[in-house]
Amino acid sequence: SEVGHVSVRVQDLDAAEQLGTGLMGLRVTERTEDSVWLSHGTDHHSLQYTRDTTDAVDHVALLAAGPESVEEIKTRVTAAGLQIIADGPEGPGVEDGFTFQDAEGFAFQIYSRMQQVELPYEPLILRPRRLGHVNFFAQDARRLQKMLVEVLDFRISDWAGAEGAFLRCNVDHHGIGVFPGPGHLHHHAWEYPTIVELAELADYVD
Repeated sequence: SEVGHVSVRVQDLDAAEQLGTGLMGLRVTERTEDSVWLSHGTDHHSLQYTRDTTDAVDHVALLAAGPESVEEIKTRVTAAGLQIIADGPEGPGVEDGFTFQDAEGFAFQIYSRMQQVELPYEPLILRPRRLGHVNFFAQDARRLQKMLVEVLDFRISDWAGAEGAFLRCNVDHHGIGVFPGPGHLHHHAWEYPTIVELAELADYVD
């Protein structure tokens, strides 16, 4: 039903946490020695950073419409011959689901329930409204697009060039973009309330 959260592996965990809290306006909901979970709202997390030797995407999590949808997706994943790498919820906050890997090695976590946390009143914080979308550069873009459509029920909203595509899973124009490239996450995009917040963020970046 929507993109739930993104998990990213980073070499400099402290710098990543500072980016998430100091610039983006997210807040830490849980922390260990090697991982930090951040949220924009009342969900336990919408972004996770984990310390590693390289910078890379760990997984993209997709929120299913309910527990029955999770089981339906698992049936489709198995029928498509894709590898389930975690049969059950992974990490804190996520209360159900599983994680599978596509043919190129991208990992997708599917879940329908997440722990809720209290949102403190911080009126001056530049906080995003939600996680908007993620874009992949895939070595076989058409294969990843096909998997998203046939297994996860995405639909093509627009084609971009010969092989790039924007795909939707709800009324938004796209939740995932897939384009030909070296095989990595290109970006995760966040929606802020108005252009005013974007201007303020741009001032901080400058």
